[in-house]
Amino acid sequence: MSAISKPRYSSMHAGDLSPVRRRLGLINYVRDTKEENVKRKWYMFRAVGKFYVQDKRPQTRVRYQKKTDKVDGWIWDVIKERIDNRALKAASPYKGNVSI
Repeated sequence: MSAISKPRYSSMHAGDLSPVRRRLGLINYVRDTKEENVKRKWYMFRAVGKFYVQDKRPQTRVRYQKKTDKVDGWIWDVIKERIDNRALKAASPYKGNVSI
């Protein structure tokens, strides 16, 4: 939230995120914001670099018909899976080359 209670949002590539475990589970993805913060004016808020993406969608009761969100939940599952796979390849000693 900003000072005037307006929610802040971030537009970025999902590939910029990397998985982490911080702040008792309140942060599960981070991105590097150094270059973006250098370009911002002094009076602008710093770029958001810490995110929390829920593991499971909250279950809601549907009374009459199925309600759809603007973004379906399965999209985040696919994004999280790809980010995790990329992080595993970067952390492995083989760096994605299994033939070694």
